[in-house]
Amino acid sequence: MPVSVAKARARRVREALGIFALILVGALFVSAFGPHEAAPPSRYVGAPGPDFVATSADGSPVRLSDLRGRPVWLTFFSTWCVNCRAEDPDIDRVVREQRDAGSDLAFLAVGVEETPASIADYVRSVRLSYPWAADPQGSASRRYAVLAFPTHFFIDRTGVVRDVHIGTLRLDQMRTLVGAIERGK
Repeated sequence: MPVSVAKARARRVREALGIFALILVGALFVSAFGPHEAAPPSRYVGAPGPDFVATSADGSPVRLSDLRGRPVWLTFFSTWCVNCRAEDPDIDRVVREQRDAGSDLAFLAVGVEETPASIADYVRSVRLSYPWAADPQGSASRRYAVLAFPTHFFIDRTGVVRDVHIGTLRLDQMRTLVGAIERGK
């Protein structure tokens, strides 16, 4: 390979690396100093859960405020989320156990950037019995600063967030967290 071709190739590589470095520094700057819409979910603990409106399977509005007076287990998920799919059978089990025991626990799974049709297909295919709503624009998840799926919020009867869990819950954790909000702790 002639020396001039090698020098030209090396110059192009240096230029590409320089552009990459500028993009990386810019992304880090925006991440650190750019606008942030909401506080991390853990900052909601001890504060009232923000109200939102999502869409049920039949197209009617679902408002979190309509559940006030009941303990609420609010989960944000997506049908493509592998971890969400993994914990769905356990969620369904706990929700059925609570229902069978006469609990007034309100459970709501909110499908982020999902349509009622996409969630209905998913729920039907995996045979889930718990209530869900669609959040096609992601507005409810933004109110809760959801950054990962699944994200669980446990809200007491007065509407105050008592616990937040980001990521998959084990069956025993689900039962413990549900028990705590039912007892008002």
